[in-house]
Amino acid sequence: MDVYHGIVQSYLNLNQPDRALEYVERSKTRYLVQLLTERDIYPKGNIPQTIITELDRLRRAIIGEEQQLAIQEQTRNRGEILTLDQQRQPVLNDYTHLNQLKQELNQLIDREITKTKIDEDFILTQTVKPIPFQDILSLTDAETCLLQWYITSEKILAFVVSADGNINLWESSEDDRNKLTDLINNYLQLYYSQNGHQEWINQLSDLLQTFSDTLHINDILALIPNTCKRLIIIPYLFLHILPLHALPINNNQILQDKYDVQYAPSCQLFKITQQRQLNDLNSLFAIQNPQNNLLFTDLEVEIIKNLFVQSDILAKQNATEIAIKTHQNFPLANCIHFSCHGTFNPNKPLESALILTKEKTDQEDGYLRLGEIFELNFKNCRLVMLSACETGLIDLNSISDEYIGLPSGFLFAGSPSVVSSLWKVGELSTAFLLIKFYETLPKNPQKGEIAVSLKNAQKWLQTLTLDQFEQELERFQLQLDKIINQLGGGKRPIFNESLKQIRQRQPYPFKNPYYWAGFIATGF
Repeated sequence: MDVYHGIVQSYLNLNQPDRALEYVERSKTRYLVQLLTERDIYPKGNIPQTIITELDRLRRAIIGEEQQLAIQEQTRNRGEILTLDQQRQPVLNDYTHLNQLKQELNQLIDREITKTKIDEDFILTQTVKPIPFQDILSLTDAETCLLQWYITSEKILAFVVSADGNINLWESSEDDRNKLTDLINNYLQLYYSQNGHQEWINQLSDLLQTFSDTLHINDILALIPNTCKRLIIIPYLFLHILPLHALPINNNQILQDKYDVQYAPSCQLFKITQQRQLNDLNSLFAIQNPQNNLLFTDLEVEIIKNLFVQSDILAKQNATEIAIKTHQNFPLANCIHFSCHGTFNPNKPLESALILTKEKTDQEDGYLRLGEIFELNFKNCRLVMLSACETGLIDLNSISDEYIGLPSGFLFAGSPSVVSSLWKVGELSTAFLLIKFYETLPKNPQKGEIAVSLKNAQKWLQTLTLDQFEQELERFQLQLDKIINQLGGGKRPIFNESLKQIRQRQPYPFKNPYYWAGFIATGF
């Protein structure tokens, strides 16, 4: 990463922010490619076995060559005595062979997979393919700007790209860079502390204000043209875990009061989502409460399934990993809705997973891992919803490279859009929020409309009065009665206690960002 930091700073010193931004993108792409090439991912589609065999041969040869280079480097570092022939052989010869193998691999992919249109995005999982500034610029228009973050050991950078080709750059002080690390540590310590979690909830509004001040959000917004209505935010490192759309700004507003906010892991991945076919939302495939410990997701799925022409629901003990993977409608659905827990593994991101049901006879282990998600084919999908998955919050000390979360996997698998949660809210409020989201979502959502529907649902929940909440309860009374009657004796008091606590939070029971700000819309 330090190499990229140096290159980015060098281009900034030369007053070439466009070239600096290109290398910011390379730094993001490099780590993902590195992870995926360590896993034998194959192209989607009908690939002749001869191509697969050649792909495997070149991959093995590259790995072997890299291992030889590593051994040579370790030997030199240990000061071991090399033979005269080894001393005379320049290291560059080894890298030349490695580069030749990589070139052969790229040519094979380009000739047999990309140009034949079998899987045009596969190349991005195998090599760092630079994205030129003109392609980055194409993501903007008269009403859309790009906000790309980058963090070095010394400062925070924010690139604001507008459709006229201008790049406005904001740079923090070193003090603010260090302060941001302290704030993130405190934020996560409160969140994970058994005694401090409620304090995290109580302090969340103040914490977001402090983040806004440290990131100088109002100064950055001053760099955005007045014509901008839509903001594509590309976070960096631990900024991925923050609800940046909910940061307070001037005039008692938050960021998404001023702009429609969409997130993206990188410009390159966002550009891919723009090129995808946008299917109508006719069919739903829902995974409902596999571990049977999410009290209100049953209401959530019970309501939203009626908003689709066709729905397939795998609930509780039926939501096994093998049942999902082998279901004929799983790869055909326009909307895939996961109401389940998720785990994040910062040291091995491809091991991050959605937790499903596991049967003793299953060949699968009950975890749908990020590495497996990359290999799925969701070309018919318009939206993936991760409704109860704590997919965002992580251990800051474990971050040594760019953050790669579950949404990236679904974008690569073919879905143009993913709505996910940074933290889990085990409340009726999440069911209400997502029901409102689906009810207001167009059947054929176009550019940015998924983000707009999410924003509107969040605003609705944030300003919902207690009287309006009671009206919503009455609207869903039949479904709630059915679900409550199915609950075990131990869960019924939990439901009643939840209602009691909501009714004590007057006049706006869900005003705290905890209840609504955790959901983000990633992609197109």
